[in-house]
Amino acid sequence: MTKTMELATDSPAPALSASRLLSLDPAVARCCEALARAYRKYIAKGEVPVVAGIDADEVYRKTMPPLIGSDNIRDFIACAAHGMLIGAIDGAVGARILYAAQIAQSMIPRRAKEHKKRSATPSISAT
Repeated sequence: MTKTMELATDSPAPALSASRLLSLDPAVARCCEALARAYRKYIAKGEVPVVAGIDADEVYRKTMPPLIGSDNIRDFIACAAHGMLIGAIDGAVGARILYAAQIAQSMIPRRAKEHKKRSATPSISAT
């Protein structure tokens, strides 16, 4: 919400410094870069800042990783949380996509999770 108010005053899209981008999760950094790039592109095309911000927010969401595999799901959750914090993802939409991530995580075969547990703990064989 703050972002929209900032955009309404014709201020540029919130940009992250290079050092700040490096400190972010790579997936979050990729989404933030896509957001900033899209905002600049829409402004260059002559869109009013509020509309450019709304369109750039959509680009942020479309850049999020697919809900396939544990690593992507983890990155998706990080992007969703960060997007909600910066205003690129509305709270209601954020709740729905986080629920989708929860469902995707629950669909990962239990066997894979159990295998990771077993390989992490040494087994004692009876001889």
